[in-house]
Amino acid sequence: MWLRPVILLAASASALAQEIPYERFQLENGLTVILHEDHRQPQVAVNTWYWVGAKEEEVGRSGFAHLFEHLMFRGTERAPGSSFDDLMETGGGWNNASTSQDRTNYYDIGPSELLPTLLWLEADRMQALGPNIDQATLDNEREVVRNERRQSYEDVPYGQADLAFQRLFYPTEHPYHIPVIGSHADLVAATVEDVRQFFATYYVPNNACLVVAGDFDPGATRERIERYFGAVPRGDDVQHVGAPPVVLDSRRIHTLTDEVPFARTEIIWPSPPFLTEGDAAMDLIGELLAAGVSSPLVQALIVESSLAEEVEAYQSSSALGSEFIISALARPGVSLDEIEAVIEREVREFLAEGPSEDGLLRQKALMEAQFLRRLESVEEKADLLNRNQFHFGEPDSFKRDLDRYRNTTVDSCVEWGRKVLGQEGRVILRVVPEEAQLEDSLATRPEVGPSPDFAPPLPERLELSNGIALEVFTQDQIPLVELSLVLPVGSAQDPAGKGGLGHLAGQMLVEAGGERDAGEFAAAMERLGADLSVSVGRRETTLHLRVLARHLDAALDLMGDALLKPRLDPADWERVQRAHLAALRVQAENPMAQARLAGNRAFFGADHPYAHLSGGTPETVEPLLLNDVAQWLSDLFRPEGVQIFAAGALDPAALKDSLERVLGGWAGLASGRERRVFTIPTPAPLTGGPRLVFVDRPGATQTVIRFILPAPAESVPGRYARELVTTILGGTYTSRLNANLRVDKAITYGAGATLVHSPPVGSLIASAQVETQHTALGVKEFAAEFKRLTQGDIDNEELNKARRSQRTSRIEEFATLGSILSAAQELASFGRTVESIALELEAADALEASDLNAAAKTLVDMDGGVLVLVGDKAEIMRQLSEAK
Repeated sequence: MWLRPVILLAASASALAQEIPYERFQLENGLTVILHEDHRQPQVAVNTWYWVGAKEEEVGRSGFAHLFEHLMFRGTERAPGSSFDDLMETGGGWNNASTSQDRTNYYDIGPSELLPTLLWLEADRMQALGPNIDQATLDNEREVVRNERRQSYEDVPYGQADLAFQRLFYPTEHPYHIPVIGSHADLVAATVEDVRQFFATYYVPNNACLVVAGDFDPGATRERIERYFGAVPRGDDVQHVGAPPVVLDSRRIHTLTDEVPFARTEIIWPSPPFLTEGDAAMDLIGELLAAGVSSPLVQALIVESSLAEEVEAYQSSSALGSEFIISALARPGVSLDEIEAVIEREVREFLAEGPSEDGLLRQKALMEAQFLRRLESVEEKADLLNRNQFHFGEPDSFKRDLDRYRNTTVDSCVEWGRKVLGQEGRVILRVVPEEAQLEDSLATRPEVGPSPDFAPPLPERLELSNGIALEVFTQDQIPLVELSLVLPVGSAQDPAGKGGLGHLAGQMLVEAGGERDAGEFAAAMERLGADLSVSVGRRETTLHLRVLARHLDAALDLMGDALLKPRLDPADWERVQRAHLAALRVQAENPMAQARLAGNRAFFGADHPYAHLSGGTPETVEPLLLNDVAQWLSDLFRPEGVQIFAAGALDPAALKDSLERVLGGWAGLASGRERRVFTIPTPAPLTGGPRLVFVDRPGATQTVIRFILPAPAESVPGRYARELVTTILGGTYTSRLNANLRVDKAITYGAGATLVHSPPVGSLIASAQVETQHTALGVKEFAAEFKRLTQGDIDNEELNKARRSQRTSRIEEFATLGSILSAAQELASFGRTVESIALELEAADALEASDLNAAAKTLVDMDGGVLVLVGDKAEIMRQLSEAK
């Protein structure tokens, strides 16, 4: 998917964006190379774009570019099988890739000492992967991709419409006519010769760009790149396809049926291609029409009329053509005709009057902040440099890109809005519920060097006069600030039968505050390039503020109004509750959500505070009243136990003064009142398991397999070993579960495991979605991996790989302002501090394989566990009976 547009307005921010230093050169074989140094952390990113996407596919070979993305990880003679991932994860790195209509990108992230290995691996597969693909490899990855199609499109609400959209919008001869994922028939038809020819044609150095960003020595890195990649032969020049603009001469209405809770309409107009004149204006028009409670479509369809559950508008840009899309979910009983009529009315009024100057400026401020956030991590910067090289031919084209938005005016918005949205030609896609209808230089693989010392940024700790604890991480590279205010109150404290109350109370808190109503509050935030959000976990509620540093004080005033003087307007409550109910009803059709809820109830007990999801269910949310929210906030939102974490371009003392001004008067409980003490009970242990729980989805093409096993609590000694064992079992791509079910058996798109700490207990959760016909096999293989884990076969190779992976994850937790706050908050929730990370890494380094094998025995308790199966019960039962 192409990157959403962003804007820089402030001169200082603009200068920052244009000062990303880089070195660019080209090898004799045509490979373009871009180097960018960033020594803030001992981390590097290697980002490779091949200029081939779904648009290059031949007729009858749809999905081919994406299939080849998967094949690129299947090994060469020098790095056979899963060695690409094994070597990377052994060194503490990770990787991924994505395919669009126009390009395929591959990115590797890891510690600095892993860079030689990353470069060697990328050069090796650029040179040698194609001839190494055989029938077994193709068959395996083809099934993985088909499972991805089922999991991401066929088995999710509205997924069928997403598959149908491109063939309905683009003519048959257009390169975008078929979705990137392709069709089952075309995937099955692919041959080994096809994929080898695809590699030889498109995966050549003269059709690629390599970006290295992060902590590295430029001289040594350039020498390695020239040595490793220089011997890769140049390919024939690639002829890229083009296409004329899409022209629709009339309205085309298509209706599909699907298992969905709400009818949905999408109105889609042909729009200017990416980076051409008018593209930026249409990006802004999407935000102006439907972003925020004060936008005209939200006002007309949700706030004033209650016709829709949600609405959005956006420009989806690609190189050969774009789509401008307005999408709305209808409330039950509301016709799509009525919703479409309101959309047309609001669009006409917008085209007649245009946006306000203030509205346009607000969107630009928000986009400025969004852009700056992308410059925080080396991973994002590497991709931006490659993106600019691909589209502009210059890696530092930030100003050129941003000027497209800077130069957009009210008049140009109206002009392009009329050209695009004033057309009669459009596609209207309706979804209704079913019931309604380099050999020598590469011969020696480099060894991974020793890991450099890692010291996380340390905070300055202060305290407000009312006892609120403050941790401040000064990070002044980018003029942004993020702040999290954490209250020791979560969904576990929802009263019996009122699941979701805490979640909705949090949502109402950030709707409006002080003298501003919801629209005025949102507009005030937007002018500052700020956003205030809330998240409600089981034990904590977090208000999260993101803002341009120069507007911090003004944004804190708004946050203070929301927290201390919430409006709790009945009209806002009706809208927020209704929107949440709509989201819950969509979620209720999601098989993974069904598995989580059923598993929680079985594992913890139906009456336990952890039994429900934090958002509740339609049955618990619908009866809630605004008075319930007011009582919740009055009883539980107090300064006792509150912690504030802040990071960015700020001065700790000045921040404390600002917070004293805003929150210093926040009083604790009145004299004589006692704070309600809430203790989460220990759930009754299960025996004789695993207890089998079914959620029946007749006719489902996939089955969710979800194991929940009891594990020692976070405070029990041995946590480091248990975390490493979990990484080995299911924490990475090459983990045992994924290697078995995806790489070897090809019956799932992905399988994994995670260790969850929910004081006073812990749990090991392992899950996958498998093809229905392979459900019994999937359950059998999960059980086999659990049994194997308890037999003490973890060796030093697996230990070292897991240890490096965990170390990399820790380093990445301090890459951005938001991740710093998340890490500090999580540590604090368990009584630890950032300073403990170095000790934890040392403790992990001291562990031996025998320690992990001992820990594994405490981690796999099948007798006390739960197995949830979500799928076609009759078919699953038949398989399980035959497997006995």
